[in-house]
Amino acid sequence: MSIMDDIKKWLPEDSLNIQEDFIESVVPLEELETNLLYAFEHLKFYWLKDICVTDHEFIFEIRYVLQNPQLGTILIIKSDLPKGSTLNSVAPIWNNATIFESEAFEMFGLKLDYKPRRQFFSENTQQFPLRKDFKGFTNNPLEGRVTEQADFTIGIDFPMNTNDVFFDVKLDHDVVSKCDLRYGYHHIGLEKSFENNNANQVLRKINLVNTVGGTQWTIAWAMLVEQACNIEIPEKAKGLRMILLELVRIQEHLKVLMQMAYKTDYNSFFNTMLYWYNRVLDQLHAFTYRKNVFDSVTIGGISDDLPMGWMASCLDFLTNLEKHILDEYKFFYNNSFWYERLQVGKISRNKAMDYAVGGPALRACGVNHDQRKRNPFYFYKDVSFEVPLGVNGYVYDRFLIYVEEIFQSIKIVTQVLDNIPAGKVISSEALHFQNYVQNTEITDDVLYRRAIKTVSPIMKKESLVTLESSNGLIDLWAKFDDNNLTERVKCSANSNKLLYLFENSIAGEKLEDLEIYWLSLGIKMSEVER
Repeated sequence: MSIMDDIKKWLPEDSLNIQEDFIESVVPLEELETNLLYAFEHLKFYWLKDICVTDHEFIFEIRYVLQNPQLGTILIIKSDLPKGSTLNSVAPIWNNATIFESEAFEMFGLKLDYKPRRQFFSENTQQFPLRKDFKGFTNNPLEGRVTEQADFTIGIDFPMNTNDVFFDVKLDHDVVSKCDLRYGYHHIGLEKSFENNNANQVLRKINLVNTVGGTQWTIAWAMLVEQACNIEIPEKAKGLRMILLELVRIQEHLKVLMQMAYKTDYNSFFNTMLYWYNRVLDQLHAFTYRKNVFDSVTIGGISDDLPMGWMASCLDFLTNLEKHILDEYKFFYNNSFWYERLQVGKISRNKAMDYAVGGPALRACGVNHDQRKRNPFYFYKDVSFEVPLGVNGYVYDRFLIYVEEIFQSIKIVTQVLDNIPAGKVISSEALHFQNYVQNTEITDDVLYRRAIKTVSPIMKKESLVTLESSNGLIDLWAKFDDNNLTERVKCSANSNKLLYLFENSIAGEKLEDLEIYWLSLGIKMSEVER
């Protein structure tokens, strides 16, 4: 019996909304906990990916996004909570639930059966920014933040660092006994700014979720809208998006390796990674005619075809990159000091699964989970690549995974370039969707920037996309109204789960290892704060 048969046997069929990428069921509030527990215990939905809240006049719509990690099936259980009613925590079922529950409390004023810890604002803040009636803060939301007395406060120091996060550490001699993270200093209210936008307006600013790898979020949003509108993008556009995704993956992995080298005083390794990081950036800029990389992605495909000579230049670049990374890899693989220094920051397989983390951190524990293999899109099912796995879950294992995944990304891009399909890079359906005006006096580039009016109806009013980013799974969920405007957009990244796991697993590590442990996780604070 398939999992779909099990779900139909368990839930009334008239309560099910079966989509290509997820199954949604509406359940009464009094049956919510029973159904969530059944999904965990009997159907093996061991991962709580997110809790999405939507505000209405008298109720909150609560959606629990669950995943069976073995099969990849996504189940959304939805219920309505009257405003003023108390929602029971599901932390006894899923360890990572408090991440999402705390966020729902701060953003919507959701009443819970416990007092959640505030992540972004001070205890004095009584406004809830994602509610429909939010008119702005009446006071500085950071003023009056209370922190526990700490032995040390540490801020990450790195030349290219954009992570404004502080560690309030309590020590037992030189060992961390407790670590509280302070952040929220760059919360810009992106999800609020997405409300009542059309699809193209969201497309042009969703890259801000990740200040380095924003292209991954832009592609994920384009995929979501294309899915909601039944738009099939051209074969060539699929290949070009794969190239962008893998080049950004290489770039972000190089940055993590750079940070690790910097903190361990391996200056030559740091300089090598910095050099190739900038060369990847050069390739991305050349791909997009020196525009912002995320601007090359449009709903329905890619805004511009490849520049003349770019393919040959990129293949030559990838050959040189592979050679130099391999030389560094051989040195560090046989370096006993490097090996001993990185035998810290252990994440067990069970803990990684409990917190529903993905990406390199999960694979470093030996768990074979990669969305590109599990649920391949575009040409990922046609290209040959391996999923590198670690053994023990130490920082050293994560170092190996980052390097090996760079090699695999090089392999993927090379295969796509060697077999890139011919043809157009944007679908005719998308041109209609974006309301293009045929005018030979206006260049295509200008048209792409002006095309922000949606005229075709969005067929699926709710849509969900999951994408394997450089740092793990990112999930985008959107609900559209009858005017094709966004009623709610929810961005969920692996960084949230990694941060919570770090905070709950750092006890017992030495103080000197705290920063290298943190940096090895590749957490993007812009994805956490958004």
